[in-house]
Amino acid sequence: MIPIVIIPVAGLSRRYNGEKPKWMRTHPDGRLMINHAIDTFASIDCDIYLITTEEICENFSVKPILAEACKEIKDVISLKKQTNSAVETIIEGLKIIGIDVSANQPIFIKDSDNFVEIEWDSLDLNESFTVGYDLSSHDIAKLSNKSFIIRNDLGYVTDFVEKKIISEVISVGTHYINSASTFILHALEIMNLDSKESQELYVSHVISSSIYSGDNYKLVLCDRYIDFGTQSDWDKVQNQFRVIFSDFDGTLVKNKAKYGINNWFERNDIPLVENIDVLKKIYETGGQIVITTARCESEKEYIKGFLNDLGIIVKDVITDLNHSPRIIINDFAYSNPYPSCLAINLPRNENLNEYLD
Repeated sequence: MIPIVIIPVAGLSRRYNGEKPKWMRTHPDGRLMINHAIDTFASIDCDIYLITTEEICENFSVKPILAEACKEIKDVISLKKQTNSAVETIIEGLKIIGIDVSANQPIFIKDSDNFVEIEWDSLDLNESFTVGYDLSSHDIAKLSNKSFIIRNDLGYVTDFVEKKIISEVISVGTHYINSASTFILHALEIMNLDSKESQELYVSHVISSSIYSGDNYKLVLCDRYIDFGTQSDWDKVQNQFRVIFSDFDGTLVKNKAKYGINNWFERNDIPLVENIDVLKKIYETGGQIVITTARCESEKEYIKGFLNDLGIIVKDVITDLNHSPRIIINDFAYSNPYPSCLAINLPRNENLNEYLD
């Protein structure tokens, strides 16, 4: 039986600026955040459902936008009213899909605000599991809002602890339950009890309840985890994909002029190695490099080849620019906050690293 993927997105994205749901934000690569979230399942057969509300669908044109931008989604389920938790959102969504407590349907539950890379070939989908990220092997900031996993020596999850650092493994909000009925039963039980409590209900609470009753959940460690959970996380991703407009002469190579003995056309440029390395690091982490130069059109392919040999594939080379000040104009908004463009005035042939962090 093909598993289904449930992504609950009925929340209000309070940890983000602006009103737009965070999962509809545009990633620097031009796709939406939700595209990156469901990339997790790119190599397996599954049906993906988004569970949101009618209000969110109407206010942000969710269905037509996702029909165009995210064809991997089988259906967008819209609930009539805002729920009290992600767990309630999942339960109400499953009802509409037609999955009830008697269903043997295997399900994934996945957060909308991260990408997880998993070794699918090594997994047994007959066994429930939850996905974690090993902090002893990877570095991650701001752990205070994470869910931590306790595991035993056999590699099975024994419990979750919310917002308290008690282990070296965090949950990445990706769970596989080999029978939907298991999740529904425990969710309904906890929701009934939680109606008298004030604490927020998490998916991890339901998985913990299942574990306490004797169900096994294997701990699967992911190979890569990219977190978009908060505005600062998203800003960090955007910064990683910066677009750099860089001059050539006096910035990336020793300055030369159009005329004279040692001119542009001699093709014997001396690279400013430290500056090349700065841009190379930006390029290797997802940034784009655009060269802006007063050199003429005939030098365009030479500049591309010169930088390519040094490890930088440039997005473009804009030639024949005036030998004059250059000004970048760019808009800013919640999705691309101020300042959305910056300028560096570099003394000729000097070290760029002192100016660009």
